[in-house]
Amino acid sequence: VTEGMDALELLGLLSSAAPDGFQVESLSMGSNAGTVRAKLGDYEQLETLLRALEGQQRFDFSLDQATSAENEILLTLRVTY
Repeated sequence: VTEGMDALELLGLLSSAAPDGFQVESLSMGSNAGTVRAKLGDYEQLETLLRALEGQQRFDFSLDQATSAENEILLTLRVTY
């Protein structure tokens, strides 16, 4: 049984699920949960990302915050594992 988060596995999953233009700004990890801060082009891309991440067996993603900035969306995802 694997405990904790495998950062490379998480980043690989995000990369495969994310639309073009997705950029991870930071990743923090704890023993049971982590936080991903990232940028996307617009809210439509955010919805696409969240749909792609639904139902993952290894990680559970929830949107903590999404805010508009100049020509981009800044988001914070909470990840539990």
